[in-house]
Amino acid sequence: MGRMSANLSRSRLQFIEKATAELELSEIQQGRIRQLLIESHRRMLELSRSIAPNVRDEIRNTHQAIMAELNQQQRLEFHRLTVERFQSIRPPRPSAKPDASLDSQL
Repeated sequence: MGRMSANLSRSRLQFIEKATAELELSEIQQGRIRQLLIESHRRMLELSRSIAPNVRDEIRNTHQAIMAELNQQQRLEFHRLTVERFQSIRPPRPSAKPDASLDSQL
């Protein structure tokens, strides 16, 4: 899979392997499909980057609105639940620093 595989996720590589086997793709078709997936991945990254600030604002605003509805004990529990949820989605990075703005809301 070589150089192009470095630009594809494991799931996309697995998809190519499965498609190759099940659709009996030629080497040329494999290469073209791999390139299509690489280009799609780049476009998706650009889209994600362009909307990321809006998404973060929406999440922050919703979080703050929910916190405003809760009492102190509920806020603590809600904070714990959101931390658990976030960690289950994306394990913490070693260099990640806690969001100080959340602590001020507790």
